[in-house]
Amino acid sequence: MFTLIVLFYLYLLEGIPYGVQSRFLPLIFRNKGLSLTSLGLHKLLHVPWLLKSFYAPVIDRHVNKRVWLFITFSGLFFCTVLLFHECEQLVSGNNYFMFTISSCLFMYNFWAASQDITVDSLTLSTLTSSQISLGNTIQVVGYKCGAIIGGGFLAWLSAFVEISYLFISLSCLYASGMCFCLIGKYWKFCNVKQFHEKTYIQVNENENSDDEQNLTIVSKQYSYTKAFKIALGHSGGSRCLIVLLLIYKLGEQGSMNMLPLMLLDRGFSLSKVGFWTGVVGQLASIIGSTSGYYIQKKLRSPLTSVLSLMIIRACLQFPLTMIAFKSIWISAPNVSFWIGCSLMNILLVVSGGITTIMFTLMMHCTCSESSKAYQATHYSILSTAELLGKLLFGTIAAYFTDVFGYGVAYLCFLILSILPILYVYKCSGKFRFSP
Repeated sequence: MFTLIVLFYLYLLEGIPYGVQSRFLPLIFRNKGLSLTSLGLHKLLHVPWLLKSFYAPVIDRHVNKRVWLFITFSGLFFCTVLLFHECEQLVSGNNYFMFTISSCLFMYNFWAASQDITVDSLTLSTLTSSQISLGNTIQVVGYKCGAIIGGGFLAWLSAFVEISYLFISLSCLYASGMCFCLIGKYWKFCNVKQFHEKTYIQVNENENSDDEQNLTIVSKQYSYTKAFKIALGHSGGSRCLIVLLLIYKLGEQGSMNMLPLMLLDRGFSLSKVGFWTGVVGQLASIIGSTSGYYIQKKLRSPLTSVLSLMIIRACLQFPLTMIAFKSIWISAPNVSFWIGCSLMNILLVVSGGITTIMFTLMMHCTCSESSKAYQATHYSILSTAELLGKLLFGTIAAYFTDVFGYGVAYLCFLILSILPILYVYKCSGKFRFSP
């Protein structure tokens, strides 16, 4: 139990940078007149997350996890202090400041991505196969709680508290993470010395002694390129899952990212939009993430569960598409606002369930289609594919919305939300790792 609490705490701190960049700063920048295209380009600052599969093996095999966690918390702390130092330019919308904020956010993402590798390695090392589903729920819920703190909660507080004080509060949270790494008694939940050796999920608890004896040999022969070959070349199930990870959130991400900006553009206050889309919205997502664990237990098949939820998600996006057209919106703007927020929150409940189940599929894929020594890197490859689909489309969606308007953009998002349904229905037999 204590292990799960510690992992929840670490994932919560890891989720704060996501909230700051996805829900807080975009509303601040848009409120100061920054274009949707420019906001979309800022998503390219998430590149360190895409590259983490390349340096994950180095951290995984050669770095003390406790020391590296302290370094990442320190990096996030100093990035937040820099944001605090430059907060006046942030509020004024100074264009010169955009270079500073971009550089700071790039490093913010680097430290957060590095921390993600370390915490994932802790999770893979400490959880047994029977804890995978619950562990994934802890991971997603903890991360989203951090996103609430760094996103909607800060946006809502910005109406009452100076932004400089908000960044001071974030700095204190990262300082608590640094203190956590320094207090040795909290690390009794796992054996830190074994992290260099044991970077895999315990798939089979009844392994014979020969497998354990061969582990040292496997470690010495570890090849970084082999992990990529296992995921991309030698495993049909992994390839199918990677394609699904690239497309399963395209329509949803477009809708969810653009809705807060659309509400802001149509005259509603930053704090109101931040509260209903960032705080309430993420709470809805947490409810969905928690329910995803019970949904897949009830339906017994993660693939069946995710397909059912994707169909519900596509149906919910249709009325959201209707109010995106300005001709419909202006007939009843206040009603449209509440309809939009309600639909977004319901969508986030469904989306949270989908995310939890998808991460469970990723864990099952890693357990069944890669050897122990390569499991952490294999899982990082799948996580990178999941992020790549969201990141690239998020950049394109912002430019597309800038050019064609919200109505046409949301129509495209609706069409894209149907694509993963067709893919899962057609290729369900290829997901052989699914229990």
